[in-house]
Amino acid sequence: MLIIVAGPTGTGKSEIAVELALKLNGEIISADSMQIYKGMDIGTFKIKKEDMKGIKHYMLDVVLPSDNFTAGDFKKMAENFIDKIKSKKKIPIIAGGTGLYIDAIIRGLFEFKKTDQNLRKKLNDIYKEKGLDFLVNMLKEKDKEAINLIDIKNPRRVLRTLEIILSENLKFSEIRKKTEKTKYKDSYILFVFFMDRKKLYEKIEKRVEEMFENGLIDEVNNLIKSGIDLNTTSMQAIGYKEIIDTFYTKKIMDLKEKVKKAKEKIKIATKNYAKRQITWFRRYKEAIWIDVTDRKKEDMVQEILSIIKEKEKNEKHTN
Repeated sequence: MLIIVAGPTGTGKSEIAVELALKLNGEIISADSMQIYKGMDIGTFKIKKEDMKGIKHYMLDVVLPSDNFTAGDFKKMAENFIDKIKSKKKIPIIAGGTGLYIDAIIRGLFEFKKTDQNLRKKLNDIYKEKGLDFLVNMLKEKDKEAINLIDIKNPRRVLRTLEIILSENLKFSEIRKKTEKTKYKDSYILFVFFMDRKKLYEKIEKRVEEMFENGLIDEVNNLIKSGIDLNTTSMQAIGYKEIIDTFYTKKIMDLKEKVKKAKEKIKIATKNYAKRQITWFRRYKEAIWIDVTDRKKEDMVQEILSIIKEKEKNEKHTN
């Protein structure tokens, strides 16, 4: 059985995953779309070596920030690691907040045709000129059912869905049927962490302050000095994008003002991202939601272990 620990940023997924791995003889596969990049440690809040407590972690520092890495790449690599962990008689634990990566494993992923750059540019131009509502109405005309299957408030998701429907000449529901066939074969148990919103936001603000104290600005500067294209996917990550927008614009501000402005932007962007993550994970009817607000780590681990034990017992009984 696969164990999945998901939820919004700042809810302690990495730490609890390590404790579960220690108790269950497991190894961890990260499902974070930005922690795959080498040299992006502070802004992604990547787990430190000492916090791993000797537990093997996969899918961290996989590619250079200049490299292209897709959900399909993640699926292929992660499933190979799942098989590898199982071959060692250990339990695979997937931990992270990138919903698309988790979807790729438990829902599957459709292999699309090569991206039509002209179509992508055309759709992006429409978005810039006419806005998100126009694209949503366009999607509604092409595939009414798709409106209920995606987050229509997320421009990237709407653009990508339109791109897929137009290039594949298939309804989104048909694509989902094909997708289902590619999901990983094993059963799984999915835990989604959540906490009181006010306390989550306080934690996010504290985390952003820590990032700056730990050298986030230097990390971004070093990446830029390496010659990376500022338009790459990695440089659109929260924390990196805001530093670039604030420090590398023509607007004249003193250093103190720039730091303050960047912090504000990152805090807002991270809070909005956490809201989108919660919305995404609500789609999983099978998810077991764990309230982590003001709870001791030991109590949370014990609760999760009890749920896993009960589910294993029920599965054995059913079989």
